Amino acid sequence: MPGKVHTHYDNLKVARTAPPEVIRAAYRALSQRFHPDRNPGNVEATRIMQVVNAAYEVLSDPRKRAQHDRWIAEQEAQATSNGPASFTPPPRPASPSEPKTTTVHAEHPDPPPVWEKARMDEQMRVKVNRATNQVILGVWAGLLLMLVAVYFWEDMKRSEREERAARAQASAPKSPAAPKVSADQFLDAPAPASKLIEAARYRTPVNRLSADEYLDQPPTGSPKPNQAASLPRQTGYVAGKPVLNQSGRSTLTVDNSRNGTAVHVKLFSIAQGKPVREFVISERSQFTLENLTAGRYDLRFRDLVTNSLSRMDEFSIEEYEDSEGVRFTNASVTIYTVSHGNMRTHKLSESDF
Repeated sequence: MPGKVHTHYDNLKVARTAPPEVIRAAYRALSQRFHPDRNPGNVEATRIMQVVNAAYEVLSDPRKRAQHDRWIAEQEAQATSNGPASFTPPPRPASPSEPKTTTVHAEHPDPPPVWEKARMDEQMRVKVNRATNQVILGVWAGLLLMLVAVYFWEDMKRSEREERAARAQASAPKSPAAPKVSADQFLDAPAPASKLIEAARYRTPVNRLSADEYLDQPPTGSPKPNQAASLPRQTGYVAGKPVLNQSGRSTLTVDNSRNGTAVHVKLFSIAQGKPVREFVISERSQFTLENLTAGRYDLRFRDLVTNSLSRMDEFSIEEYEDSEGVRFTNASVTIYTVSHGNMRTHKLSESDF
C-alpha cells in the first residue's frame, strides 16, 4: 500500500479535489478557532495559525496549488517505489516579483488539549465577570452622582429662598423699637401689652340700673334669683367661685367706667376650656385681675340689666425672661356702649357662658 503524504489539504481539512469556495470556508473556520486574538497567550494556537496561513497561501493560488499537486504526486510515487520515507515538506514556490524565501513546514494542526480549553473558558468567565462588575459599579456611581446633584440643587434653592426672605425683611419698614425697662419699671409703668384688647366703642351712652338696684329688684329677663343672690353687690370676685391661674405676674384690667350698666364677667381659658376667674363690675368702675398665668383667654359678659350675653376675641397673656429681667403683660379691656345698650362683640349662648 503506498505511503500517505501529509499535505496542505490535510492542514486545511479538505479533500484534494476541493473547489476554491470549500478551501476558503475551511480557512475561515480554522482562523476563527485558532486566531491569536481569540487565544491570547496561547503558543500552540499561534503555531497552528501559522500552519493554516501557509496552507491557504498555497491552495488559494491556482499556480501554487498546481505545483503543490505535482509535488504530492512525486512524493507518493517515491514512497511507492522506495517504501516509507521521511516527510519532505513541499517547497513554497516563489513568484517572479518577490525574492525566494524558505518554505514554512506544513504540519498537521492538532486541536488544543482539554486543559488548555478549560483555561481559555476560565479566562473568558473572568472577563465577563469583570465587565459585569464594571457595569454595576458604573450604575451605582451614576445614582450617587444624581443624589449629590439633587442635594446641592435643593440646598441652593433653600439658600436662595432664605436670601430673598432676608432681603424682604430688611427692606420692610421697621417699627420703632420699644424701650427696654427693668422689672420694677415694668411694674410701676406698665409696658404695652402683647395684644391690647379693647371692645368696640358704644356710640350713645344709656343709663341703666346700678348693681344694687338690679340685685334688689331684678327686671324681666335678668338672671334667676338664686344666681343673683351669689353675685356681689360691689365690684369683685363672685363668692364661692375658684380664682385660678395665679402663678404669673401679668395683670388684666377690665374697664367698665364708661358703661352705665353692671356686668357679670368670666375670664375663659382657651387651653383649659373653662372659666378661671369670675367677677362682677359695677357701672362706672373697673376691676383688675392680678398674677395671671401666661396663656390664651377670652372675656365673656352678661349685662345685668338686659341679661344679654357676649364674648370678646381671644387675646394672649405673655410672660418670659430676658437679660434684663422678667417680661410680662399688663393688658386693659375697655367696655363701651352703643345704641340700644348692646355690645359690639360676638353673640354668646347661655350654655357657652
